[in-house]
Amino acid sequence: MKLCKYCGEQIPKNKKVCPSCGKRVETKKENVSKKEEPTKKSSSIWSKILSYFLMFLPFLFFIFLITHLWYFLFLILVLLVIIPLIKK
Repeated sequence: MKLCKYCGEQIPKNKKVCPSCGKRVETKKENVSKKEEPTKKSSSIWSKILSYFLMFLPFLFFIFLITHLWYFLFLILVLLVIIPLIKK
């Protein structure tokens, strides 16, 4: 038997409502399963998003480097080769 947290009366294990005060009695199993499910789902969703991001990050960095490297090389070409030729 368990005790009602509202009135203190004893409640049989199979009852979900206190026979004395009429308040709903929650079992520990119901509380644990209801509280843990959303956090597990949300944490697994965020972990999947993070893992996909980290998996594609090197590829995205490589693409960024390749596209911007050409601009940098062109700038060096202009500064070191073309401008000295123009000044002569």
